[in-house]
Amino acid sequence: MVTKMKILLTTLNSKYIHSALSLKYIYNNIADIEGISVLVKEYTINENLQDIFADIFSDTYDLIAFSCYIWNIEYIIKLCNDIKIADNNVKILLGGPEVSYESYEFMSKYDFADFIIRDEGEVIFRKFIKSYISNKNFSNIPSFLYRKDEKIIENTYEPPIENLALIKGAYDIFNKDDVKDKIVYYETSRGCSYNCAYCLSSITKKVRFFPYEKVISDIKKIVDAGAKQIKFVDRTFNFDKKRTIDIIKYLCSIDNGSINFHFEITAHILQDDLLDMLKNVRQGLFQFEIGVQSTNKLTIKSVNRVDNFDKIKEKVTKIKSFGNIHQHLDLIVGLPYEDITSLKKSFNDVMSLRPDNLQLGFLKVLKGSPIKSMTDEYSIKYRDYSPYEVISTKFITYKEIIMVKSMEEMLEDYYNSMTYNYSLDYVFNEFDGDFFEFFKRFAEFKKDNSYNKNLSRDTRFLLLYEFVKTVLDVEKLKVFREFLRLDFLLMGRNRNIPEFLSNNAIDAVTKKAKIADFMNREDIEVSNKNNLTLEAFEFDIELYKTKKQIVYAKTYVIFDYNKEKNFKNMSIHYFLKD
Repeated sequence: MVTKMKILLTTLNSKYIHSALSLKYIYNNIADIEGISVLVKEYTINENLQDIFADIFSDTYDLIAFSCYIWNIEYIIKLCNDIKIADNNVKILLGGPEVSYESYEFMSKYDFADFIIRDEGEVIFRKFIKSYISNKNFSNIPSFLYRKDEKIIENTYEPPIENLALIKGAYDIFNKDDVKDKIVYYETSRGCSYNCAYCLSSITKKVRFFPYEKVISDIKKIVDAGAKQIKFVDRTFNFDKKRTIDIIKYLCSIDNGSINFHFEITAHILQDDLLDMLKNVRQGLFQFEIGVQSTNKLTIKSVNRVDNFDKIKEKVTKIKSFGNIHQHLDLIVGLPYEDITSLKKSFNDVMSLRPDNLQLGFLKVLKGSPIKSMTDEYSIKYRDYSPYEVISTKFITYKEIIMVKSMEEMLEDYYNSMTYNYSLDYVFNEFDGDFFEFFKRFAEFKKDNSYNKNLSRDTRFLLLYEFVKTVLDVEKLKVFREFLRLDFLLMGRNRNIPEFLSNNAIDAVTKKAKIADFMNREDIEVSNKNNLTLEAFEFDIELYKTKKQIVYAKTYVIFDYNKEKNFKNMSIHYFLKD
């Protein structure tokens, strides 16, 4: 009996809910090779490394291949060291963005690396396996590094294949259990036509597409398998206008009522006919990620971006008016010419659009990215380990970046959590469009009052309330407290409302009677009265929603906790007048 070569394809994802697209591609492109046995295992960076090590050695392998990214490379280095100490006969192959640049230097530094694949791996890995099981002659494998006679051999680099129809897709073969209820990454294209200096995709300067028919076939299979979200990793999903419209139409046609599709788009090139189609789609079906990065024109020019914030603003505002699409906007801290004053303006410009999520990212000086060659010109100092994040530049000091980091924490916990929708909307008015100042002062308040980094749910509400007490007068604070109580109740069923949010404005008899009246309404479907909660508020919340006016008039709110939250992360609720 011929012994098969045993191969483990593995990686460490950033979260359990994520799945590795790269491993699926590699597996499907070698699965038909005779003489090998291939297993795929995915771990997360949150798992104990010794547990991962033990699980890997629960079997024996001839080759272990790791997919390497900025979020997992430090863990993989430790694992590979341990693996080689335990069994030096196991061969280790590395691929992915973290080893595709400065590959020779990496291999010189780390003896555990037997092989490295540069750039896309489907074709190269297949050639490597065929060579390994036949004659172990790797000299004709392009974009490949290996060891021979105690030397590192680096073969000639060859650009990835032009025709993506020639490789097998990530979902030609897949286990439905690996998809169900998970975030699934998918790509309809590779490469980017833009040349942003901080991005690795800028190196390709070209977009290659997977066949349209294959794309829609794959997506249908993934949706049918019960995926929670399909996250398209195309660098600019809407680059090809006609193809974009065709795919969007198809996604609408297979909407199962729960699936969500996430795209990274370039807003300023969104065409009107696509926007017209989007205004009637199901709420929560689509989620757009839009990279603004900065509203400083000199900054944008210095990193080779092609953007027009006025057009972005127009498109984002129009999409927001539809009320059905989650918009996630990005800024990058640490870009050239973006000092703290410029950053404040960029932050306020983007926040004035009131996106559903604002990601305040920090420049990462990635291996192979054009901005790495600009570090001397702009005095960009960054960490020499992953994720290679900026420490300071000619324009922004390390103390200012530390301050912005503390702001980013508050932005994430409060604004991006979509838990404090009503209360933040109200208190923002007091800052007259200076959102930056709000989060800066909020972060300072947390630090000055010695709150822990990790807070309980109730303490997070209390922290916001205590901070706002330093901002608003007594009358406005009463209104804010009512909004904060509403936000607390909109999170979901809570047995106890914190004391500082209680108002005892309704007695049990009135509450029971009003719920009974609500149950008799024919215009609303309610499955179980036990899942309903009613609370009284001192002013007309519905009027504030529509006209931003505060009118004191007792209002009742019914919360239906049996239904799923809406795409604003709020429990379903109804307003009743006294």
